[in-house]
Amino acid sequence: SSGIDASDAIGKNLWELLPALKNYWEHFERAIETNSHVYIPREALNIAGEKYFNITIFPLIKSIAAGDEGVVFMLDDVTEIERKDEQVRHMQKANMLGTLAGGLAHDFNNILCGILGTTDILKMQVNKISKEQVGERLADITGLAKRAADIVRRLFAISRKDEVSMSPVDLDKIVKNVMKICEDTFDKSIELKYVSPEKTAIIKADAVQIEQVLLNLCINSCHAMTIMRDKHEKQGGELAVSISDINADRHFCSTHPEAEEGINYWEL
Repeated sequence: SSGIDASDAIGKNLWELLPALKNYWEHFERAIETNSHVYIPREALNIAGEKYFNITIFPLIKSIAAGDEGVVFMLDDVTEIERKDEQVRHMQKANMLGTLAGGLAHDFNNILCGILGTTDILKMQVNKISKEQVGERLADITGLAKRAADIVRRLFAISRKDEVSMSPVDLDKIVKNVMKICEDTFDKSIELKYVSPEKTAIIKADAVQIEQVLLNLCINSCHAMTIMRDKHEKQGGELAVSISDINADRHFCSTHPEAEEGINYWEL
């Protein structure tokens, strides 16, 4: 419910009644210009409280006599669905972190051993080696420390609270980051293969959510090739990820209702 009585709404401008819808003015104009509906899923709106809605904008049939034109805004409240999905996402994130923990801990331990070992050698040889050799040892320690910091950064990114932040991001960098996590944590019987795009793949998205989705799919694939197989079955296989530039034709649009014909999309 919007909290607005019908008697108070009749004859008034929609933007005055529901200021939150002003942000969809461009979609309103597009629906009229193209005479086609616009669908916007799971938008957060403050209408009688903060809620999530699926928004559909339908153009009205123009009246030739009156010269009128307009649209119908249909708001489907999906707040409860969004909350349940958020709970599922938190569970998936916890499972994912549990799966990665072993591999990352092993990698982190190797790094610490490398730092401690290099430090011990430096202590023993500090009076016997040149300044140049000392610099080389310190560079080794710095490199290992940066690797450790990178592991911590990736864990923080994965475990970050679900605050959607839409911005232009490089899909190629996201995939490379995920593949690096997979390389550090997956069973060595799994061969990782990545086909990068021929040009920069910039999309508007939440980088952390895209990373989490791809990482979940990779973990599922890893499990399908290892722990979900019977003991007598061969373990491992190839896990391939690719990014390609595709043009949406009529067939593509028929199976992807939100796509627009003739528009280029990145396929992950």
